[in-house]
Amino acid sequence: MNVDCRIFVYDGKEYEQPPVAMIIDGNQRVLYGQSQNVKASYELTENLKNYYIRRESIMKTMSIYEPAMCCETGLCGVGVDPELLRISSVFSTLEKNGVIVKRYNLNNFPQEFMNNLEINKLINDDGVESLPATVVDGKIVKTKKYPTNVEIAELLEIPTSYLESEASKVKEAPKKQDGGCDCKGGCC
Repeated sequence: MNVDCRIFVYDGKEYEQPPVAMIIDGNQRVLYGQSQNVKASYELTENLKNYYIRRESIMKTMSIYEPAMCCETGLCGVGVDPELLRISSVFSTLEKNGVIVKRYNLNNFPQEFMNNLEINKLINDDGVESLPATVVDGKIVKTKKYPTNVEIAELLEIPTSYLESEASKVKEAPKKQDGGCDCKGGCC
C-alpha cells in the first residue's frame, strides 16, 4: 500500500515537500509578527484515511479467559506446559502486529470474569471446567481448550503471517495418549 507521510498545502496546491515560498512566508510571519488569517490545519490524505478507517472497522479483538493458575507463560513449576507457552508466544506476536488480544487469568483478573456477562453466565452454568474460554468481539467462540494457531487466524480474519515469529514457532501441545502426561516410562 502506498502511504504518503505528509502533504503540504500552500496557495491551494499540494506538495510532497514544503515549497520555498511557504518556508519564507512562515519565517516572515514569525520575524515580523504577522498573524496568519487562515487557520492552519492538516488533513489526512485519502490513502491514509482509507488505511486507518479500514483497519479500525475490520480489526477483530480476542480475549481468552483462563482458569486460575500461578502464571500464564507455562514456565512455572517443575514442568513446562507447551500449550500455555504457545499461546503466550502467539499473543505476544499478535500484539506486535497491532492485533488486540488479551488474556485473563481467573487468579489475577477476577473482576474481568465478573464484568463479562457471557463469561459469568458460562461459569455459573458449566463451572470453571469450561475454561479456557475464547471470546472474539464479545462472543464466546470456544471453550475448554485453547484455539489452535489456524483457528486464531480464522477467528480474527488475519493472515497466518501475523502469527509467525521465532518465538511463536512453538508447536501446539502434543496430544496425550492413554491419559498420561507425556513422560517416558509413565507419569512424573
